[in-house]
Amino acid sequence: MTSVEKIEKYMSRLKSQKLVMSLIIIGSILIMGGLLYVIVNEPPPLYREGPFAYGLNRQTIVEMFIVALAYAMGFAGLYLVYNIKRYYYDTRFLTINLLSGSLLLLLSMLLLQSIYAIKAGY
Repeated sequence: MTSVEKIEKYMSRLKSQKLVMSLIIIGSILIMGGLLYVIVNEPPPLYREGPFAYGLNRQTIVEMFIVALAYAMGFAGLYLVYNIKRYYYDTRFLTINLLSGSLLLLLSMLLLQSIYAIKAGY
């Protein structure tokens, strides 16, 4: 049995599409955060530089998780804003979701910009 057949057999056992979609989203957020870069290139030790490796051509494991968290916050904010069209009749719920989604998206952008500024040395 090849590895592709094993994966297909395992995926056929999963009954919930939500579980599969959440695993795909989590995996893609980790890859966008720099998982492949950390796996391929050896990250610098944490005791020398701290959680952020200075310079744009290096990345630590802690930095990868922080960037992935920022991307997840942005995704959650976009999902909240997208989800408000279902509840257009409830203005209180609509307002709370719109404000919290926009706030999450703004915090995500600020976190990513501050990480970039730290790494670039501004």
